[in-house]
Amino acid sequence: GGFRTWMRVACFARRLVATMAAMASPPSAVLDRSAITEAIPLIALRVPAKKCGKFLGDSKIKAGLLNMPRRRNIVPDDAQPGAGTKLVLLRPEVTDLELSSAPDALRACAREEGAEALAYTLRLEYADFTADQVLRRLLPAGVEVPTAFETIGHIIHVNLREEQLPHKALIAQVLLDKHGPRIRSVVNKLDSISNQFRVFPMELIAGDPDMRAEVRQNGCVFQLRYDAVYWNSRLEAEHARIVALLR
Repeated sequence: GGFRTWMRVACFARRLVATMAAMASPPSAVLDRSAITEAIPLIALRVPAKKCGKFLGDSKIKAGLLNMPRRRNIVPDDAQPGAGTKLVLLRPEVTDLELSSAPDALRACAREEGAEALAYTLRLEYADFTADQVLRRLLPAGVEVPTAFETIGHIIHVNLREEQLPHKALIAQVLLDKHGPRIRSVVNKLDSISNQFRVFPMELIAGDPDMRAEVRQNGCVFQLRYDAVYWNSRLEAEHARIVALLR
């Protein structure tokens, strides 16, 4: 009766708001991975390759070296191939060739080893950025980057807000790129849960349409169809409690 009528009105209102938001915010362009780049100016030390280890053995010296995920702080010296030298990359906070802003231990080591300080440009590409960093660059101002999602086997489940919906294809593609190859599908919940089995309507917004997922919990392996069965990893403690009652 009245409750079902209220639910239909509420669903219609949500769809209307989503449609209006999509009209107000144009869809993001197709993902151009080659456009996601950054050039970071650094100071590097040119040192004989056999002496590079001296910059890595002391924590006080290492404190002044570049510390960036998936990036080495000792790289080939492309400007002098065959010279037997390498470049030790310093933290971005070290900005001058005199190393005045470097840790004392690093400055002393560079002087003792006769290291040559020079300007160096670290070039980052799409593969070097996290999903959050990429989406912050690509999404329009005022559109929040989705950071929380559920992972069910090879599927990522997001709950996109109205202002994010026009950009759902872009968001999903970045998530696939950054969480693959294990993640192959991204789905978005279309509506709230309104049935006794807690199964919600969803749409595939990128990747493989196969919704047969495999999940592991408490030493057990479950195979399920995510579009037909409710699964929430946050209920692990509750699952364990119910199993304990059945023993």
